Amino acid sequence: MKRWYVVHTKSGGENLAVVNLGRQGFTTYCPLIRSIPPKLKRVPLFPRYLFVELDIDAAPWRCVNGTIGVTGLVQFGPRPSAVPDGVVEELMKRENDEGLVVLPNPVPRFRAGDRVVVSHGPFVEQLGVVNRMTGAQRAELLLQFMGRQVKVTAPLNQVSVA
Repeated sequence: MKRWYVVHTKSGGENLAVVNLGRQGFTTYCPLIRSIPPKLKRVPLFPRYLFVELDIDAAPWRCVNGTIGVTGLVQFGPRPSAVPDGVVEELMKRENDEGLVVLPNPVPRFRAGDRVVVSHGPFVEQLGVVNRMTGAQRAELLLQFMGRQVKVTAPLNQVSVA
């Protein structure tokens, strides 16, 4: 029975892995999102990861590990671990006309100097200032902690406008 499995790729090697797995006859899926800031138009939703559809009881799945661009299948034990049923299909359903996955709760955009409050995590209810964006979904914050200013990198879904 075919199921979806997770492939770990080399840094920036998602496209290379998709092409080379496709040459071997494997079906792959690499969900993409619009980048923030929009310097690049499309970036992987899960950098360095993609999905491959396999029947590990019938197909030679070990050849996936030797594919150019691939580091290896994600395994917990001697065999690859299948993605729970419906997860990949749900991501595919969320794609818009451009082939980009639309996330249910868009990540708020912040700029350096914006005042924020940490809403989740170890620094909950701490007030701070955005120092800089460190990626599409992370920001470096300046927080007052134990009498001094500290830099903390936090996911944007744990931060809201103060």
